[in-house]
Amino acid sequence: MTLDGVRLVVAGAGLRGLGYARRATETGRARVVAVAEPDPGRRERFAAEFGIAADRVYAGWSDLAAAGRIGDAVIVATQDRMHADPTVAFAQLGYHILLEKPMATTEEDAVRITQAVEEAGAIFGVCHVMRYTRYSAALKKLLDDGALGRLVSVQHLEPIGWWHFAHSFVRGNWSDSTTSGPLLLTKSCHDIDWLLYLFGTAPTRVSSFGGLSHFRPDQRPEGATDTCLTCPVEPTCPYSAPRLYLSCLGDADRELWPLSAVTADHTLEGVAAVLRTGPYGRCVYAGTNDVVDHQVVAMSFADGATCSFTLTAFTPLAERKTRLFGTHGSIDGDGTLLHVTDFRTGGTYTVDTGAPAGSTAADGHSGGDAAITDAFLAAVAAGDPSLLPSNARRSLLSHQVDEQRLDTVQIGRLDRERGLALVAQKLAVRAVAAPRRLQVQPRALHATVRHAVLAQRLPHRPHRLARHRERLGRHLLDPHHLEPDPHQVRHRLHTGRPVRRDTPRPLHHLHGADPTRNRPPTAAPPELPGRGREAAGRHQVVVDERGRDRRVSTVGFGNTGEERLDGRLGEVGGEAGGAGVCVHVVERER
Repeated sequence: MTLDGVRLVVAGAGLRGLGYARRATETGRARVVAVAEPDPGRRERFAAEFGIAADRVYAGWSDLAAAGRIGDAVIVATQDRMHADPTVAFAQLGYHILLEKPMATTEEDAVRITQAVEEAGAIFGVCHVMRYTRYSAALKKLLDDGALGRLVSVQHLEPIGWWHFAHSFVRGNWSDSTTSGPLLLTKSCHDIDWLLYLFGTAPTRVSSFGGLSHFRPDQRPEGATDTCLTCPVEPTCPYSAPRLYLSCLGDADRELWPLSAVTADHTLEGVAAVLRTGPYGRCVYAGTNDVVDHQVVAMSFADGATCSFTLTAFTPLAERKTRLFGTHGSIDGDGTLLHVTDFRTGGTYTVDTGAPAGSTAADGHSGGDAAITDAFLAAVAAGDPSLLPSNARRSLLSHQVDEQRLDTVQIGRLDRERGLALVAQKLAVRAVAAPRRLQVQPRALHATVRHAVLAQRLPHRPHRLARHRERLGRHLLDPHHLEPDPHQVRHRLHTGRPVRRDTPRPLHHLHGADPTRNRPPTAAPPELPGRGREAAGRHQVVVDERGRDRRVSTVGFGNTGEERLDGRLGEVGGEAGGAGVCVHVVERER
């Protein structure tokens, strides 16, 4: 560090990197001495704006790292899936690091980043900017001062905005989860971080449900074409690209975002040209996107407190809305004002936090972008990491919560022939083999579906894949897999004693084989009438137990439009209208 401030290098000169660099230099806390950016136009404009020497302008982060430690701190603002490698490399070089969110798109990479910065002793912050606003500080103080008593429940909403979602998550860089990440991670990881910050602890249980309901080819209006400029439906379409981007011209804030993400040529001709040939003029129903357009997350904490979080595309672009409920009061917050009700007095009052309005990048995220930049540079200048309210370990925790949710929300994307049939067959067998009181087993149900999901959909996590496939094998139907006798299960329910496993009973007797001869069935189970028989008759099961038949049919291997378990088995989340699993249990006695 020099007398004229922190020497700052920037890896990624897009809108996020540019915004942090501008704040750092405007305050005089730092000067930018190097940049790495693969886009030639952005790279040249960034270097010219900050007066960077030609020999300190690089085409990629690896070239910048190869130059050694030429600054005190680095801003890593590369694309989401390119966070781990540069962050680890810069930590090993001795840089202090400000990393744009998300920390990483996989748990393994997030752990690798955490280990690298802790081993290097680097000052490190993830840009979970919601922690740093005046609004958050005022809300946290009310909670810590006991204004609500004990926090019992929280409802949190992120209204993404219909045009914002179309811009970023249908047409933009975050539309494909295989090249960026799931919506919950790329858009809302700082919401999860913020909620954990309010509760002061991590949840003990997490569940999530979501889906891609609208931005799909089967929702395309009749007569719509592949591009907006040639589409006869465009004038009445709420997701019209010409209407959105041409209206940005002449508005400095909207030219910065979203228009600068589309083109640097802010003229009528320039915008029209890029809409004609690029992804931002593409029909939102073209089917090139796969991230969910709505999602709900539920969390439960050790003290019994609960939290629900909803993010959805189908709103105006607005500030987040939060309602907090405690034993002594409640708070309604809108990003600027906090409306407090005191149960002890019956009175109400409003706290104006002074947070600037605006939840977008162009608005600086209600002051959060500036605040985190200032806090990071102050920590680097003082050599004091405590000046940052978070660190790598806390950021890792919030991302691991996101990982848990990914395991459940991806059910609707399982391969129907390989994954869904196995899951549904397993659930049907469990429903028959166990007595009625065992049919409501959400934890076992979640484990079965979770391991099926992970074994089918996580090839990019090779060191976890084998573990989940092994567990899946123990959960799914196998002629050689043994389970305790149902009578032993009843014994466990009535006496509280463990189920004995020394007299196992083969599962294949459920298909009609003679249980005394330990022989696989010789014929397929009979087809039964009932809801959904046509969809999956081959998975019906008949079991003879004490002179009565329990008949089970499993359905839902297709675009059912709904994904649930009928009867008493609870619910399985997935994508409404997409491939999913739906199990119906039909019991008959004779």
